[in-house]
Amino acid sequence: MPPPTPPHGEKVLSSGWLSKKARTNAFSSGKAWNRRYFVLAGPGPGARRGTLPSLRYSTSDAPGHVSQPRGEVFVGPTSSVRVLDTEDSLVAFDLPPKLIGKRLFVFQAKPGTSDSVSSKTTFVLECESAGALQLWVAAIAEAISLAKKIGTAGVGGQGVMSNAHPVRYNGELGGAAESAADGSTIDAPRREFMGALERAGLVGPLGGPAIR
Repeated sequence: MPPPTPPHGEKVLSSGWLSKKARTNAFSSGKAWNRRYFVLAGPGPGARRGTLPSLRYSTSDAPGHVSQPRGEVFVGPTSSVRVLDTEDSLVAFDLPPKLIGKRLFVFQAKPGTSDSVSSKTTFVLECESAGALQLWVAAIAEAISLAKKIGTAGVGGQGVMSNAHPVRYNGELGGAAESAADGSTIDAPRREFMGALERAGLVGPLGGPAIR
């Protein structure tokens, strides 16, 4: 099915089906996983000044459902995305170690906030393939970088996080290029993407396959 048609002033950065872990509350044990259609969108040429990217989901990829999502959070400068591929990373989000090997990542729209706010703005998600995992993490990292460039909510976000250390994503989209050893140029945002993905265990040195 073709990508969803974005509303006026939006640009779709990524879209597709993901399995979302249910939130623990008075009506749910938080153990269920629900298949949802996600859309990550950034402001397009017609967007109002200061508009942040957003991540939203619906129960169907039909246009009517996508335009009226069941949930939506904004991607801000302090948002973070983290691959969950070790016991420690799973335990940190109340997940059992038996899930190691699953293609899991967590997006936190407002890390470090109160538990009630954080639980509502944190998505624990499973991708259908390793390739999809890499694409989603890269797209969300791009959205975080874009939010920093917009600069409506302060500076100092975490960007992509590895399982041990936060990786600051300071490069702005369209930033200056650097010279590589062979005389070619490396785009600053792409260099920081690749470095962040390598630390997250998604790619190996020089952008090759991850070393497992």
